[in-house]
Amino acid sequence: MTDAGREAVLAATADRQGTELDALDRATRAAAPGLEAMTDRGFLGYGHYWYRYAPGREGDWAELSLVARASNLTLYVGATSVDR
Repeated sequence: MTDAGREAVLAATADRQGTELDALDRATRAAAPGLEAMTDRGFLGYGHYWYRYAPGREGDWAELSLVARASNLTLYVGATSVDR
């Protein structure tokens, strides 16, 4: 993640949430330094994985994402592997 990308996400986030998002970002990067940090569409992401749905849709996505919503912060956790 570039500092400019991170700062842009934080600047676009409301004051209280921005402070909390900054703290969560720092804690996430400290706890999981092996996950590459990124920004995309207003969220902070960490790590990435490739996915493919049964109908064939595929792409890359973050393993963890922090997103500021209207009234809260949301942590999304992506599946990196599934055993069948």
